[in-house]
Parts: sequence; C-alpha cells; structure tokens
Amino acid sequence: MKKSIPIFILTLFLSSIISAKDLRKSAEENPLDCAFYLLTKDKGDINAETLAQVYFDIGNFDKAIKSLDFETNDYSKLMWLSHYSEKLIKQNKYKPANKFLDKALSILRADEDSDWENSYTQSIAYSLAKSNREKEALEISSHQEGNFYQVLVLNTIGKALFDKGNKEKSLYYFDKSYRLLELNSENLFEASQIGSFFAKLNQPKRAVEIADLIEQKLINS
Repeated sequence: MKKSIPIFILTLFLSSIISAKDLRKSAEENPLDCAFYLLTKDKGDINAETLAQVYFDIGNFDKAIKSLDFETNDYSKLMWLSHYSEKLIKQNKYKPANKFLDKALSILRADEDSDWENSYTQSIAYSLAKSNREKEALEISSHQEGNFYQVLVLNTIGKALFDKGNKEKSLYYFDKSYRLLELNSENLFEASQIGSFFAKLNQPKRAVEIADLIEQKLINS
C-alpha cells in the first residue's frame, strides 16, 4: 500500500512553491522586488543594508526589516535597527518603530553571548522607553555588567522619559542611576548628566551636590 503524504506537509510544499512564484513574478514587475529576489538567492551585487535603506525611505518598513535579515553581522543589524526605530520615533511613528525594536530584541535574546553593552543597545533602550516599553528597556539595563554600564542605560531611560514629558518617571530613573553611581575619573560625564537633569527636574540641591562632588574629584585627581 502506498504511503499517503501528510496533508500539512503537502500544504507547506505547495505554499512554498506559490510563494516562490509570487516572488519571481513580483521581481519581474518591480525593480526593487527584483533586487530583493536576488538578495534572497544570494545573486548579484545586492547590499542588504542599502536595499533596506531604500525600502525604509519609501515607507515599506516590513521589507526593510526583511532585507536586514540578510545582513550577516548582528552588530550592523542592531546599528540599523536602532537607527531606524529612533528615526521613526522622532516622527511620532511608534507602530512601525516597534517592529524594528522587536527585531532588535529578538536578535539580542537569541544568543546567550549577545553583546548587550554596545552603543546601539543604549539607543534601543531610549526608543523602548519612549515607546512606553520601560520593562524591556530595563531588560537591557539588567544585562549590563558593572555599575558603569547600568548607569549609562538608566540615564538613557531617564532622558527618554524626560523628552516624553514624564518628569516624575524621569526623576525616578535618574535617582536610581545616582544611587548606583560610584564616582570616579571615568564617569564624570555621566555624573554631570545626572546633575544636569536633576536641575531640570527641580532638584537644585541634588544638582549642586553632584557638582561639588565632581569639582572635588577633579581637584584631587
């Protein structure tokens, strides 16, 4: 007796054929889709980052993200994903920005050895906080080794919430950052940033306190 092919396998097989045909047909009709098709087949001199930029510029954000899937360097992927999400948030386009942020987080979470301490994760934390995703922004903070990097991310979250107009929450994160700060010659800029925001958040005594500590540290160095 002949073995029957499971219906779900047959369905997947047929759908993959249809999808490939649709992609080829679209490639024949549209130069951009043609470039994307060549990218998927690793044919031609098609740069994933350049194609993603073109798709982003015309507002096809899903295709921009799919194009970046073909970028083999995760660091470069995070750079572009953070760049695009921040750019969209500046335009108050939070829905598409969240798609780029979701992709960035999936890359970071996919590998235990992911570099959570690169400069782009700070940008991602900023965009997450600005998009009312504080819990996920704090996830980035929790992956930082040592107080210095945690302070960097907490300052970033505090700044994002300040820019958003949520001064109460902003003060909470700068206060948390200040309590973690171990002032030394390497983090004077971060300390001054905290002091600056304390001043903006109507905390003049604390701002002066930090300024005095920084001055003393400079005198003794």
